[in-house]
Amino acid sequence: MKKKLILIQSNSRNNFINTALRLVLCVFIFVVVLTQRINAQFANSWYIVGISDSLAPAITDGTNVLIAYSYWSDGSGIKEINKYLSDANMLGAKVLYEVPRDFMNPLNLNSIKTWCTAIDSNAGLFGYYLKDEPNDVSLATNMISAYNAIKTVSTKPVTVTFGSGGASIAQSFSGSFDILLQDEYRCEVGQVEFTGMPKYMSTMDIASQNAVTLSKPWWGVTQAFAGLFDRNYRFPTYNEHRFNVYYPILKGAKGISNWGRPWCTKQSGGYTWITNTFQPISAELNRNGPAYFNGPSAIITVSAGSTDILAKAFEHPNGKYVALTEKTTTGTSTNTVTINLGSKMNNAFSYTVTANGNNVTYTKSGTSLVISNVQYTSYKVNLFEITSQVCNVPTGITISNITTSGAKVNWTSTGATSYNVQYKTSSASSWSTISASTNTASITGLAAGTSYKVQVQSVCTGASSAYSAASSFTTILVTNVNELSAVSTMAVFIYPNPFTGNPTLTMNTVVSGNYNIHVMDIIGRVVYSSQVSLTATTEQNILLPLENVGNGMYFLSINNNNSVVRMKMTKE
Repeated sequence: MKKKLILIQSNSRNNFINTALRLVLCVFIFVVVLTQRINAQFANSWYIVGISDSLAPAITDGTNVLIAYSYWSDGSGIKEINKYLSDANMLGAKVLYEVPRDFMNPLNLNSIKTWCTAIDSNAGLFGYYLKDEPNDVSLATNMISAYNAIKTVSTKPVTVTFGSGGASIAQSFSGSFDILLQDEYRCEVGQVEFTGMPKYMSTMDIASQNAVTLSKPWWGVTQAFAGLFDRNYRFPTYNEHRFNVYYPILKGAKGISNWGRPWCTKQSGGYTWITNTFQPISAELNRNGPAYFNGPSAIITVSAGSTDILAKAFEHPNGKYVALTEKTTTGTSTNTVTINLGSKMNNAFSYTVTANGNNVTYTKSGTSLVISNVQYTSYKVNLFEITSQVCNVPTGITISNITTSGAKVNWTSTGATSYNVQYKTSSASSWSTISASTNTASITGLAAGTSYKVQVQSVCTGASSAYSAASSFTTILVTNVNELSAVSTMAVFIYPNPFTGNPTLTMNTVVSGNYNIHVMDIIGRVVYSSQVSLTATTEQNILLPLENVGNGMYFLSINNNNSVVRMKMTKE
C-alpha cells in the first residue's frame, strides 16, 4: 500500500463548512519513497510528495500524499478529526496535523496535551505542525514549551516552517521542532523567468546549513500560488517550478513541499498551472524518487564545466546511481559535464541525457564519462543513471617473462575492482589463487620444464565474473648437453588452448638457432611441420594453421640440438 502524508492546518470552522467538499490543489507537497515505513523517516533518507484536499481525500496525478485543511482552530471537532484520520489510514495515508492556533496564543499547555492525547493513537496521524513562519525570536520560549508538552504525550515528529526573514533565526527555535521546513516565494508579476532564483537559492542554502548545525532533517517549501498578498505573486513557470523543487534536494533536503493558498485555484490560470506544471513535475519526482533521494554519494563525483550548471550524484542501495545537473541561471549556454565513478562502479553503464525536451540514451565503458556540448535553451534536468554493472570475464590473456620458476600473466582490463588469478600444473586437480589489483600478475615458485594452466576472474563490487578459458604455458626446461656445453633454455606458450581456429605459438629462448616444430595427432601422424629461426631472448609469435584439423587432442613438439619441449593441445 502506498504511504501518503496529509497536512491539516487550522483556520475557522466557517471556512471548513464553506470548503469541506472543495479540493484545494496547492498547499504543501512532500516527496516520498514508497519503500520505507513513514515512521522511519529520521533513520532513512526517503521523501514525501503530496497534494491538498479539504477533508475529501483525492489523488492527483503524480502525487502520493494528500494534504487537507481541518479548520478547527479552537481544538473542537475531535470526533470528526479522528474519523478523517481513520479514513485516511484506510487509504494508506498519513496526516501531519497543525496544533490548534487558539492553544498557541495565549499558550495553553494543558489543552495542547489533552488535544494531542485525543488523536495521537490514531494510526492515520504522522505528526504535528506547530507553527508557520515564527519570525519573531520572542516566540521561541512558548514554542519550545509547546513542543515539550507534545513530547510528554507523543513520540511523533513535530514540524515548524520558517519564512524568508526567519531563515537566519531558525537555530533559536531548535528546541521546538524535529523537522525544519524552510519557505521562499520569489515569483512575481512582471518578473523575468529565474530573476528571483538567486534569493531562493540563498535561503535554501541557509536552511541546509541550519540543518547540518542542528543535526536535523529539513524540507524545502516552494511557491505554488498566485495572487495579491504582500507582493503581486504569479505562478512559477514550468522551469522555475522544476528548479524550485530540485534545488533543495541538491542541497540535502529530506523532503519538498509546495505552499499554496486556499484561493489559488481561483486565480487566473490556476487550474491550467496545476495540470500543466504541478502534476507532471510531481509525477516526475515520484518516478525518479527512489534513485534520487538516498543522499549524495561519497564515492561518485560529478563536475560541470560551466558556472551555469550545478551537479551532484546520488546513490541508491540497489546499486543504481544518478548524477543530476541543474541549470542555475538564465540564458543559453553550452556545457560539459564529467562523471567520475571511481572504484565503486567503474565498468559498463548507460545514461540518458535530457536536453531541450529530447531524450537520448548512450552507453559507455570506463571509470569516467564526459558529456560535451550540452545545449540549454531552457532549464532542464539531466539524468545519468547507471542501470547495471557488468562484471565481464577477462579476455586477451597473454603470458610472458617465462623463466624456470615463474611467468607474468597479462589481460585486457575489464574495469573490475580486482582480479583473481588461478594456476595449476596441467595434471593437477586443484588450483592455486593469487589476487591482483591491476590487469597483470606475476606467478612464482613454479617447477622448471613443467606445463601449467592459468585462468583469470574479474572481481567487481558485489559480483564476480566467471573465470576465463584456461591458457597453457610451459616453464623453461634446463638441460645439460655435456659438461662443456652452455645451458640451453626455451619457453613456450600456446593461446588459446583449447582452440577452435588457428592458435598462436609464442617461443622464447636464450640460444639462437633453428628450431623444428611438429604437431601430431594421438596416433603419431604429423599434421603440421615447420622450421623457424629464433634469436636469443627475442620473443616470436607463430600462427599455427590448424583450423582444418579435426577436433581432439594433439601434441606439440619443438626441438633443436640442445632440448625438446612437448605440450598437449586440444581442438574444440
